[in-house]
Amino acid sequence: MFRKLFLFFFLVAVLTALPFLPRGSQADRDSAGLLGGEVFPELKGKSLAGAEVSIPSGTKGKPVVLGIAFSPKAEGDLKGWLQPLYDTFLAKHEGVFAAGNFDGHVYMVALLSGAASLAGKSLEDKAAKGTDAELRPHILLSRQEATPILKALNATDKNKPYFAILDAEGRLKAVVSGAFNEAKLDELTEKAEEAE
Repeated sequence: MFRKLFLFFFLVAVLTALPFLPRGSQADRDSAGLLGGEVFPELKGKSLAGAEVSIPSGTKGKPVVLGIAFSPKAEGDLKGWLQPLYDTFLAKHEGVFAAGNFDGHVYMVALLSGAASLAGKSLEDKAAKGTDAELRPHILLSRQEATPILKALNATDKNKPYFAILDAEGRLKAVVSGAFNEAKLDELTEKAEEAE
């Protein structure tokens, strides 16, 4: 009799607690930032060519390759990605390589904070002078709050850059971080092709 009563109360306790237990799939989505399919938060900036850019609202209809630096230390690693990203996604290839041309947007963003965000026009002018004219439309300076972007990317280290692929609707499809290497570029390239 005691066993039956114990089993009854045990089952009641378990069934009562089930709705309150965390589910693995939700926890997985939370730890992956927005990789569950939500639209990326709005990111606004001004390109070194002088154009105002809004991602993803101004880029819908085409995929986006997006690199973001949250600190000056991350900007150093971001610069190491410029040439490989240019060669892979922006350079126009002729002949046999023409099929590899990316039909989307490519932006590198420096999220400015602290003293850098107050520097204003002088910082923009200095950055533009040190950047090849062909790259200026693809490099953005942004003074907006970084928290929603950090959360969306599940970014835990502001001292390294983060790279994301957004599909044509602005949904996050892939994230890599840190200094450049070929494996990371291959992953971005594969996900960008899938997003086209």
